[in-house]
Amino acid sequence: MNFSPLQKPSKLLALEAITPRLSVGDPLYEKFEIQLKKETTGYYGEKSLDYYFKMVSDQAIRLSDLRLSHSSGYFQIDHLLLFKSFLLIVEVKTFHGNFTYDPQTRKLEKVLEHGGTRRYDCPVTQASIQKKHLQSKLQYWNAPPIPIHTLAVFAEPSATLTLMSPEQDFIYSQQILNRLPELQQFYKQDYYRMQDLKSLAFKLKEHAEKHHVNLVDQFGISRDRIRCGVWCTGCKIDMMNRSKRSWHCPSCGHQDSQAHRKALQEYKHIYGERITNKEAREFLRVESSEVVKRMLINSCKRKEGSYRHTVYYV
Repeated sequence: MNFSPLQKPSKLLALEAITPRLSVGDPLYEKFEIQLKKETTGYYGEKSLDYYFKMVSDQAIRLSDLRLSHSSGYFQIDHLLLFKSFLLIVEVKTFHGNFTYDPQTRKLEKVLEHGGTRRYDCPVTQASIQKKHLQSKLQYWNAPPIPIHTLAVFAEPSATLTLMSPEQDFIYSQQILNRLPELQQFYKQDYYRMQDLKSLAFKLKEHAEKHHVNLVDQFGISRDRIRCGVWCTGCKIDMMNRSKRSWHCPSCGHQDSQAHRKALQEYKHIYGERITNKEAREFLRVESSEVVKRMLINSCKRKEGSYRHTVYYV
């Protein structure tokens, strides 16, 4: 059972929205383009584990991208599988290249092409820290004790991992098929009934907090550097024009009466969920305030205020 399917993280959505709207000559364009590729690889690397997790979907509850608070901040778990006999934290890495790992020192290093190495944060240690935070959270809730196991997974198919000594819990994604049955065999005693496990999963999901990334504020990007308009939902290479209650692409001729909805979602990922009629007119490149008012009423979750002071929430 998948209680919280993996979704694109806030940073990836922001990069997808803002990067194509920057000019190629913008100082941030190349940096954002590199980050966009990195975040996209990471997302689809994590997404690729769906295939393996489905093998135990009738025996476990899965929560993905779980961000919870602790005494001094937040901790984030890539995937949490809840079995009746144990909980499994899965820390996913999508690194490229050749790596060596020493389980004794927990040193993870990338072997560089021209000699030398570069040290990376150890995912085994990261998962152990998440385990401690999760244990504290469950104790705070007076939840029945249950063993928590951790796995670190390399999800990039082209990457190689050389272990300096045996390590069962730092594996390639394909090895999940073998490791999960082994763990189920090891943890035989049930600590939860399925109904209680579902209650715990709902509580974890309820207390999870989304992390919102605002690149505009972070990098001080002025609005005049971000191209306005509604991307063609067909060819996706040109901005559409509004005519006769629909959007028309001058390049491919595609028409879409609802193309503004996607543009408003992009606005949210760039600037935040609050938008006024004036801001929407400028971003969508539509002159009529009445036309934009109808778009906002039909596309937004709610609104506050009235007349000129109305604010909509995308």
